[in-house]
Amino acid sequence: MRMLRQLGREDWLLAGLQALAQEGEAGLRVEAVARRLGVTKGSFYWHFRDRAGWRQAVLDWWEHRAFADLAKGASGPAAAGAPEPRAVERAVRLWARTDLAAAQCLSRVLRERARAVAAGRAEG
Repeated sequence: MRMLRQLGREDWLLAGLQALAQEGEAGLRVEAVARRLGVTKGSFYWHFRDRAGWRQAVLDWWEHRAFADLAKGASGPAAAGAPEPRAVERAVRLWARTDLAAAQCLSRVLRERARAVAAGRAEG
C-alpha cells in the first residue's frame, strides 16, 4: 500500500511563497494554491484560520528567512522547494505598495539590512 505524505503548514507557506513569486500578491488564492498542491481547501483550513492569517504567515516566513540570511552573512540558494529569494522580494515590494502589513514587513527587513551594512562598515 502506498503511503501519501500529509501536507503540513510549511508546505502551504512554501506554496504561498511560490505563488507570490510567480503571480504576485494576487497569486495568494487558497483555491488556486490548493489545486497546485493537489489537495482540497480543507487541508488549508487545518493549518490556517483564514486567508488573511495565511497571507500574514507567508510574510512572516519571508521576513524570518531574510533575517536568517542576514545572520549567515549572505543570501544563499533557496531551500528545497522554495522559490528564488529575489523573485519573492520583488513581489513583496510590489505588495507593500498597497498593503500595510506587507509594507511594515518590508520596512523591517530593509532596516535590518541597513544596520548590517552599517555594522560591516564599522568593523571594516
